Amino acid sequence: MYKNLLIIGPNKCGKTTLSGLISDKYDCNIINIDNIMESYNKTFPRNEEYENNLNNFLINYLNQLSDYKNFYYCKKNVIEGNISNI
Repeated sequence: MYKNLLIIGPNKCGKTTLSGLISDKYDCNIINIDNIMESYNKTFPRNEEYENNLNNFLINYLNQLSDYKNFYYCKKNVIEGNISNI
């Protein structure tokens, strides 16, 4: 069974460091939600539906990570970031 780990918290609390340690020990992918959100921000214009679309995108993305064991090369994932807006 494939399990993913979600690490969330405020800025500068050690999420990325902890994710790196876990990834090294258990051979997991690291998925940084902050980087995904930054790319989303650069790709889609802000309009009245922006927040709703971003939230739906992130929720669907996280659901795909949970539902499909073959996502990201059949490896477990450490998902980290400050996702307080969803």
